[in-house]
Amino acid sequence: MAYVRLVDPDFWWLVRREQVPRLEDPDLVDGRVRWPDRDRVNWQAVAAAVDTIAGLLDEPGPQGWPVDEVGAALIPCDLAELGETESGIVRSWFITPPVFDPWDIDLNDGRHRLWGVWSVAPAARVPVRSEILGYARAVEISRSDDYCERLSGVPWFDSSRGANRRYALTVARAMQGLLPGGEADSDPPIERPLGTPVGPDPAVLETAPGQKLAVPGSFSQRARLYPVELWQLSDGRRIAIVSETYTASSPANASESIMAAVGRQWPGAVVLEHWLPDPSGLVRGAEGRHGSYCWSTGNGGYRQPDLSDLLRHGLDLR
Repeated sequence: MAYVRLVDPDFWWLVRREQVPRLEDPDLVDGRVRWPDRDRVNWQAVAAAVDTIAGLLDEPGPQGWPVDEVGAALIPCDLAELGETESGIVRSWFITPPVFDPWDIDLNDGRHRLWGVWSVAPAARVPVRSEILGYARAVEISRSDDYCERLSGVPWFDSSRGANRRYALTVARAMQGLLPGGEADSDPPIERPLGTPVGPDPAVLETAPGQKLAVPGSFSQRARLYPVELWQLSDGRRIAIVSETYTASSPANASESIMAAVGRQWPGAVVLEHWLPDPSGLVRGAEGRHGSYCWSTGNGGYRQPDLSDLLRHGLDLR
């Protein structure tokens, strides 16, 4: 039996097509085709798998699912009959998920996957990850709004059972300043800085400890904040290491905005994304001391970096 890895199960809720009326074909909205093979994907199979997982999430807890070493739930899912592309889409749904909340459906994340599934199976329920709960460990969200009141004001949201009830209760705990999901679900601590200057001509860290990169969403003015380190190598190259891109957006939708934000703040710098280890093996990069690293191409694609080359120029990420 295969598994999909679900970080923070109580941060997820279920939604149907009629509850997202603003969703349109993203290729028409953007005026370009992002994935040329889109029409060759068996979206019916993807929809069936995602809807099945939604049904598992909607069962009353506790679930008794196995967990990995950082507390992420491993949800059983038979993907054997799916093709490689379709299986990859299902797994990516829970690694780089659609991200929004019922009161603010900002279609910035996962639009292509949502459109693909609902275009063939409009009755399918799909899991999405909360955006506001993604911030709740780092900031006191009760200072910005009453999210319990906003949730109760959504007429179609049913918080009486299953996944949506757990999500609603987690929002309430977050409003009380409690750590949603408990410490067992939190990501392992990452030492700062990620890199170490080495050699006779070491790299220089130009950013302050804990500095964040503000990246505006494509369809709203609200910015997302990503930890960033800007390093200047001994050969003059400048590298912006951007972390936590997996928590807030699909890489395909976020990479352009991240690269543009880096370019505005540090012209000429290239983007190296930092990802935490992924036990599923779907997210692959050059393995380093604190996870894996990939050069961002700015259009959803990635290239493997040569960490030995960075080491020769004064920066050790290994």
